[in-house]
Order: sequence, then C-alpha cells, then structure tokens
Amino acid sequence: MQQFFREMRRRNVFRVGGAYLVVAWLIVQVVNTVFPALHFPTWTMGFVTILLILGLPVALVFAWAFELTSDGVRRTTQGQEDAPTGTIGRKLDSLIIVGLLLFLAVLLWDGYLSGNRRSVTAKISPDAETSAPSHAIAVLPFVNMSLEKDQEYFSDGISEELLNRLARYSTLRVAARTSSFQFKGQKLDVIEIAEQLNVDHVLEGSVRRSGERLRISAQLIEAESGFQLWGDSYDRDLTDVFAIQAEIADAIVGALTIPLKLQQNTRDFASVNPDAYDAYLKGRDLIHRRTPASIQSANHILAQALAMAPDYAPAHAQLAISYLLSTADNYGTLSDVDAVIVAEPHIKRALSLDEGLADAHAAMGLLRYQQGNPNEALIHLEKATSLNPSHIDALNWIHLALTTVRPPRYGEAGAALRKLLAIDALSPVANFNYALFLAETGQLEEVDKIIRRLANIDPAIAHFIAARNAIIYDRGGPVVAMEEIFQSLELQSGSGQSRILGAQILAGLGFPNEALRLAPQAAGIVRTFEGDYAAAVSIAKIAAEKQSENPIVLFNLAEALFYAGELDEAQSIFETVVHARISSRTGFTSPFTSLAFIRQQKGDLGGAREMLALGWADIEAERSAGFRGWLMDIRAARINAVEGNVDAALVALSQAVENKLPLVYIFDDPVFADFTGNMRFLELKAEVSAYLASERQTLLYRICGSEPLFGDWAPLPETCSVFASESH
Repeated sequence: MQQFFREMRRRNVFRVGGAYLVVAWLIVQVVNTVFPALHFPTWTMGFVTILLILGLPVALVFAWAFELTSDGVRRTTQGQEDAPTGTIGRKLDSLIIVGLLLFLAVLLWDGYLSGNRRSVTAKISPDAETSAPSHAIAVLPFVNMSLEKDQEYFSDGISEELLNRLARYSTLRVAARTSSFQFKGQKLDVIEIAEQLNVDHVLEGSVRRSGERLRISAQLIEAESGFQLWGDSYDRDLTDVFAIQAEIADAIVGALTIPLKLQQNTRDFASVNPDAYDAYLKGRDLIHRRTPASIQSANHILAQALAMAPDYAPAHAQLAISYLLSTADNYGTLSDVDAVIVAEPHIKRALSLDEGLADAHAAMGLLRYQQGNPNEALIHLEKATSLNPSHIDALNWIHLALTTVRPPRYGEAGAALRKLLAIDALSPVANFNYALFLAETGQLEEVDKIIRRLANIDPAIAHFIAARNAIIYDRGGPVVAMEEIFQSLELQSGSGQSRILGAQILAGLGFPNEALRLAPQAAGIVRTFEGDYAAAVSIAKIAAEKQSENPIVLFNLAEALFYAGELDEAQSIFETVVHARISSRTGFTSPFTSLAFIRQQKGDLGGAREMLALGWADIEAERSAGFRGWLMDIRAARINAVEGNVDAALVALSQAVENKLPLVYIFDDPVFADFTGNMRFLELKAEVSAYLASERQTLLYRICGSEPLFGDWAPLPETCSVFASESH
C-alpha cells in the first residue's frame, strides 16, 4: 500500500486532484455570477457542477496513466523513477497555492461586506420600530424585454403581483412598491439598492411577452455578498401566469430557508380571462400614477376587465378604489356621495368573492373614511394590513383616519407613518406626511433630515415642506418661505399646494393681486386675508354649490360666514361639519370652538359646553403628541376666549405672536369681539402688523430690486410701483 501511495505521489495524482478542485471552484464562482446575468435557467448551473464532479475521477485516472513533460503528454511507465516530473509538480503546487489564496481572499471580502452591511443598516435604522427583521426583501421592477415597449405596465404588474404574494408571509418584510420602483431604469449595484431600502435580499428579473407566450426570468440576490441564492426561467402560456407567480414565490421562500407563516390565503383566480387580467394590470398601473387623466382611464379599463371576467375580485376592488379617488377633492369630479354609490357594490362583490383580499378591505376602509366614519374605516384598513403588511395605501389611510377620530389619536398616527416608512422608505408621500407630523411635534431637526432625503427623491416636495416650516414654525419667515415656494414651482409648476401656500403668504403681506395671479383657486383665502369677508362668502358659496358634500369646502364656507357675522347660516353648516370627515386641524381655526361660540351667543349653554369639551379634547390630544407652533396657540386662545378666560386667551395669543404669527385677520375673529378695548390685545395686533410690514418691505426689495429673487418670475408693474413709492 505504501508503494502504491508513493507511486501516486510520483505521478502527481494528488497534485492534479488539488489543482482540479481549485480550477473547478473558480469555474463555479464564474458560472454563479455570469449565468444569472445572462438569464440562463437555474438547472444550467447545477448541470455545470455535476459535470465538474464527474470530471474529478477522470482527471485522477488521466494523472495516473499520463504525465506532462517538455515533450508533451506521454504514458507513464511503472517504476519510472527518473521521469522528469519535478517541474510539472512545482507548477501544480503553484496553481494550488494561488487557488487557496483566492479562496482566502473571497472569505475575507465576504466577511468585510457582512460587517459593512451591518454597520450601514445600523445607521439607516437606529430604532427598533423601523429596523429590518431577520429577512427583508425588495422586488425590483422586472425589465420589459417584449418587442412592444408599451407592455411595460405588464412587467411592472407581474413585479407587483410577486411583491403582494411575498407580503402575505407574516415573518417576511417586503419593501413597498413605491420605494422599489424608484430604481426603475437605474443601473445601480444590488448592494447599494439593498442599503437604501434596508433589505437583505433583492428579487430582480425580466418579462418577455410574445402573443400568448410568456417568458419570466427571476433571480434572488443576497445583498451582503451579491451572490445569487436562486434563479430560474419560465416559458409558459399566458394563462399560466398565476402558476408562475406562485412557483416563484414558493421558490424564494424555500431559498430563504426560514419558517414562514402564510397569512390568510386569497384566491388565485387561476382561470381568469387573460385579456381581463391584462386590463386589470393596466388599470392598476394607471391608479398608481394618481393624476385626473389616469384615474379616469383606470375607471374605463377596469370596467372593461370586469365585463370580460365578472367574478374577478381584484378588479372589483381596484375599480372601487379608482371610483373613490375620483372625488372632487382627489382626482376627479364626483361628489363623495356619488363615489360611494358607484364604489360600494364593487367592494361588497369583491369581499363576497374573496374575503381574504387585502385590496377589498382597503377599499372598504377608504369608503368608510370618506363617509365620515373613521372608526369603522380603521377596522377594515387594519384588516387589509394584516393580510398584506406592505399595503402602503392602507397604511397611509390608517394615518388619516387616526387624525379624524374623536379625540384624534396622534401618537398612533405617528406610529403608523413610521411603520409605513419602514417598508416604503423612498415614498415621497410617506416622507411628506411624516415630515408634517414631525414639524407639528417640534422635531424640526428630524424634518430637516427628511427634506435632505426628499431632495434626491422629489425636490419639489422638499422645497414645499421647507416653505411650510419657514412660515408656520419660524424657520425663516415669509420671505424665506417664498424663496422655497418658487424653487418648488420651478421643479413642478402645477403644484397646487405650493401655489396656495404662496398665495396665502402674499395675501398676508398685502399683495392680493400677486396672490390671485399665483393661485386663482385661492380667491376665497385671499379675500379673507384682506378682511373682505363678504367677498369671501360669495366665493365660498360658489365652491359649495359645486361640491355640496365636500366637508372641507363646507368648512371654508362656514368660516367665511362666521367672520362675516352671518352666524345663523354659519351655524347650520358647522352643525354638519363637526360630524363630517374633517381633521380638527383643517384651516386655522377649530369648528368646535366656532360652533360653541355661536351656541353660546344664542343661549344654548349646554350645547356650547358640548362643543368646548370636544375642542379641549383635541387640544389635549395635540399637547400629548407634543404639538407646538402658532397654529396650536391660536386654537388655545380662541377656546379660552369663548370660556371667558381672558388672561389665558391673551397668554396664548402672546405665545402665537412670539412664534411669528403671520395673520393679522385673526384679530377680527368674532370670539375676540370683547377684546377690542383690551390694550394688550391691541398691542399684540400691532406687533403682528409691524412684523408683516417689515417682511413686506424685505419681499418688495427682493422682487423689485436689481437682483430679482425668483428667477424668470416677475412681479406685476403695480407691485413694484408700490415699492418705488414706499422706498422714498
């Protein structure tokens, strides 16, 4: 036996075996990297591995029977002691050593990536509420490889379907569509994408559709190493699309090798008409775009889908959501009542077909919210998120519902926003809503962080938030706010919220014509800021005739009537508004306090106390959540004034002025009617007037001086003629 082993060493059998293993390992690494990028089926990688394993005994037999010499390959002779094998042996030794060094380098590099990944994740998610669980995945938009480029909605739809399937596993966190789709068309490294989304796995792939044939390729990448954990391609008929999605989801769960508990299952509707499914994906894609034109088109296309597949529950649910988004205060012209009438049958039909459909519960939650029933809305919305924890619409609507219950549950609303950001970190809407919440609770440094993040996602929204902070939270004042607004409008000229905020600021500074030029739709606000309350009432009545069920429009009318002294008509509207779907922080005043004042004036003291209790409950909820700023100060001043607490009302007003209250018309509020002879009240009004006069001069200088502030925007000639006269 010893002689046999000596002969094996002499013939370099062991060296050849070692060298073979090194080369085979290198080949496997190359295959695992290159084959997925070329969308080769997973079995090809396994096939190469099997060939390499089978090749090992062949190489060993070859090494025994033959040897490499300077004269080429020749047969080895038994007992050939003088065979010139030393040089070949040393070369084989060198090859083995190089291979071992490469293997060690890969291990060290993998360890470095793991440590670096943990460090980055810790920086992104400092608290437990937003940190990733042991397994989190992002589904990137699959690449459309079809010859018809208008099929992109289909590849996007397949990606979203997979995302929703994976989200049904309770122990797997799935990054939301909005954030994952931020990387559409971008050639970024998978590790970089995973860091931004705070996930440890990424699913990517492609879709090729040709007639009724479908080819879907997918691969699961581990973010730490960048290595593929799983990949496969599926060539099927279009009718097999649901089966493919199920197979991919099951394969991913198997590749992660962790116990995953499936949430309540939903029907797969595997026999749905392919044309109906295609229309469903197209309609859902249009809803995601959130524009008036896209919502209108979605209504039409989803109705077509249901004409082809009347029992397809997902299409019923999406059509209901599209109808509810077609209201006048969203993306259409329907009244809230009409939207509910057309949407509710589709929601009920969807739930009867599939009780476990998250979209159906989300739609019912939105419907109940728009009906003014936030408590019932929360039941359905929370059911939707239990079925699909990555349902970002449901999470956002939960936040809205929590702010309209009585009393508002602001702490839970903030938690809902944090949960939303944990799975949708790059969503402009989620970041916007959370920034507003943080600003109201005085966490302005955290808001600045979100503004910096949004600068790379949606800079127009970032500038709007900065403008709002400047005017409401004394982060620069009206002039700084206008700088931010015009930067926002340069990026997104049609932004209604930026235009309305700018109009409010300009009107408050005494530039009503500039305000109307910037935002004609804000005419009622402009006239109110001017003190022309009769004109404000006329404008508000026209709006209310067009949107008679819109609670915010009705609130604006009631407030205009209140300031105009038409208390009887104001009361009838306030009585409706206080029971409607409206946040207590809508506008600058509280409907509860205004209605309490009217009831008190009419001798209904019990009714007044009822409204005051609701008003105080709102204020206490705001204080508990840490709210601050002149908006809250004004609410406290008004409710104290109605209760006859003059000193407390003046303290709150003083705090509002200290916080740079930019509204002088507030001092015309009927609740302060008995304060007009109070010296402190008059001093505070004078302070606000002086502050606004100073800001007015600064703004005039900036817009009419030698270096215009706002780029291509130029003020009206009459505005600068005022500047010329006031500067002399």
